[in-house]
Amino acid sequence: MQEKYERHLTHMQSYILGDKISALKNNQFLIFLACLIWLIIRSGRKPNRLAYPCQRAAAITVTTYLTMVFLLLRHWISSYIRLKVAPKTAITAALIISASSLFIVNAVQKLQVSRSWEEYALTKTTNPVGIRINSRDPKKLFFQTIPAAMLLDSPHRVISMHSSNATNWTGTENPHLCINQEEVSRMVRRGILLLTMESDYAAAWRKLITYNDGEAVAIKLNFNNAGSWTADPAMNPYAELVNAVIDGLVGIGVPANKIWLVDPSRVINDVFRERITNKEVLFYTNSSPGGRPRVVQTTYVAVDSPYASYFQSSEDGLVAVRIAQVFVDAAHIINVPQLKGHGGANITLGIKNHYGSAILGTQGRSYWHKYFYLGGAAYNSGLDPLVEINLNPQLLNKTRLTIGDGLYGNPTTNGGSMPPRWISFNNTNPEILFFGVDPVAVDSVMFDYLQRECAMRRYSARNDNVLRKAATAGLGVFEHWNNDTDMRYAAIDYAKVDFDTILYGDVSGDAEVSAYDAALTAQAAVGLITLSAEQAQKADVNGDGEVSAYDAALIAQRAVGLIDKFPVE
Repeated sequence: MQEKYERHLTHMQSYILGDKISALKNNQFLIFLACLIWLIIRSGRKPNRLAYPCQRAAAITVTTYLTMVFLLLRHWISSYIRLKVAPKTAITAALIISASSLFIVNAVQKLQVSRSWEEYALTKTTNPVGIRINSRDPKKLFFQTIPAAMLLDSPHRVISMHSSNATNWTGTENPHLCINQEEVSRMVRRGILLLTMESDYAAAWRKLITYNDGEAVAIKLNFNNAGSWTADPAMNPYAELVNAVIDGLVGIGVPANKIWLVDPSRVINDVFRERITNKEVLFYTNSSPGGRPRVVQTTYVAVDSPYASYFQSSEDGLVAVRIAQVFVDAAHIINVPQLKGHGGANITLGIKNHYGSAILGTQGRSYWHKYFYLGGAAYNSGLDPLVEINLNPQLLNKTRLTIGDGLYGNPTTNGGSMPPRWISFNNTNPEILFFGVDPVAVDSVMFDYLQRECAMRRYSARNDNVLRKAATAGLGVFEHWNNDTDMRYAAIDYAKVDFDTILYGDVSGDAEVSAYDAALTAQAAVGLITLSAEQAQKADVNGDGEVSAYDAALIAQRAVGLIDKFPVE
């Protein structure tokens, strides 16, 4: 009886295992078939699309499966050929076909990459694009942009801050757990000070945001890779940067419960929320809170709302831009895009970061991809819904600041499990933050960093049409830097700061720390002189965001050799 039972058990296990193997084979075949159909539909009449990430992945999958099938069945094929066909000729032909398929896909990809860079070189914007206006300074080129930018002395100023101490990620751990909060906060302080040309941190924030009691500040984040309340290592907003921004807002009197972290079309995952140190801020997301504290589900205004804006499309008629209600309720907006490319739209920066901030008409969100996805049915219509969303008065008139998150980055895609290390940053993480008020200017600088990395990786050039359209619509100035080394612009007032090379204490700029630097700092501390933003940055050697008598004392000690390192270092 026992033997009979064991035979039945063995037979059942074999049967179940056989089913699993069969199911696996069927699944593999379905994957192969799906990729093949995708290739035929998407690239059949336009082979150059094989350079797009999705098609490239599908092509590699198809050719890999074909090669594997040939290798796995080579003995059976060989036996059959020996019986039915002239062996050498058939085997050689099969090998040639298999190898040729791989070669052709690779060759087409390389050709498309080469053509993309040729086209980019021919069409590269060497002069600023936008609506030219009279500047207060005849030496500067000013262009129409959002109202907040025009309140600055240099409306198109963009600051980038780099520090190799911002992260300690080696490429294998969860990148969200490898960020130095203290260093990121220091980068934010310096970036805000330099952007506003102020020496006092609170004064710098007040220059950007004139805050009145009861007003709310919405921080627009990009949770494109957050499909649920849980989180994985994929690129999503990094809490340390947001913590630094929250601290700056609280420092000028914004109540924490009036600071709203927002992504109306995505889920703000629990891991991110738990890493936000201020436990009073609110989170606006697209999913039902489900008992989660301080989480609010977002809604969008109606088509006939006074807060909806409209644009005319030849394909779809008059279309309403139904902005998220949270931006109607907020008085100020800070846009926080990430430094990353996009498979279909080429870039995912500040202008596109607001794609989830509105609903267009009555169609679903994917419907509008045809206007700004390369090769989309309406791509050459001259219309870009991303630009129309940013022109909505609730965004146009309330945006005070754009902070580009380049702590990590991905040059080609908005997805993926983890960001890659960057060749252009010596095979490390970018560890860079961007600050500006003109949204197109900030995107232009971030775009050039993406483009430089793509060139080093021999990827296709990114497409900049959305920035060109945004500039011609009056959202800001668009241009490329002169080259990847000098990084100079004609209209964008770009300044890059590298914490790895700055000489703290050298207030006078003579490349050494002396008693004279201590004296300048002491005079600035009591208001006898005013330091430039760059001087104030070097004078703040204790890293608290202010120039004080304590900083002067530390510089004096360093000058005579009593200390060999500042607290900020």
